[in-house]
Amino acid sequence: MKGTAVFLLFIAVAFPVSAQLEFLAPSTGKKLFYEVEYTSPMGNGEFYLTMISGNKAGNMVCDITFYADSLFSEKYSVSSVTYRDSADFYIVKAKDIVAFLMPGLSGLKQSGEGGEATFPKNPAPSERYGGTSVRLEGFMENMPVAMDILLGETVVHSPGLVTVPAGTFEAMKVTNESEVNLLSSPQKLYFTIWYEKGLGPLLYTVSSMEGLMRTECRLVRFQ
Repeated sequence: MKGTAVFLLFIAVAFPVSAQLEFLAPSTGKKLFYEVEYTSPMGNGEFYLTMISGNKAGNMVCDITFYADSLFSEKYSVSSVTYRDSADFYIVKAKDIVAFLMPGLSGLKQSGEGGEATFPKNPAPSERYGGTSVRLEGFMENMPVAMDILLGETVVHSPGLVTVPAGTFEAMKVTNESEVNLLSSPQKLYFTIWYEKGLGPLLYTVSSMEGLMRTECRLVRFQ
């Protein structure tokens, strides 16, 4: 169940492929610490994670590490996503995003359109960005799997106050509705992300259409 919660949460991280980098990753040099809670018909639970951005071999990279404890000492998974920086846009390969979301997937191949996603650096409130779709094939525990991702329209809202364990911030709000079809099981998902420009994501929530599954990720501290 924890793996499902991780997947839903980081679909939330990755969905705004036509939006602003702060939705996706912390500012370069910042290390963010999060606590995550999830609820579902199969059970409830929590885990923890860190995110940090940097530059490697001329590309920008966001590394994420998952932990089982609030001391961030019991590590159980690590992954990363690489993106290129152009004058007005960031460019990310859809295949790399999904590899970042689901490190249990291997041998990912992409078919159809959407090989690279580009998104502007400076979106403004009330702006909307169109979605895209992509089909990926790979392996999960040596079993072949296919996944269809339909990213809906991303909406940027006006700033407002949001409180998380790390403090109270004047943050931008972003929402999206998307659909993920994995193992012939489509899921309609609703996302809300609050972020502060210059720091990064503060609060994520993702829930299923029926409200039966919900994951919330809160920033607890940063350095």
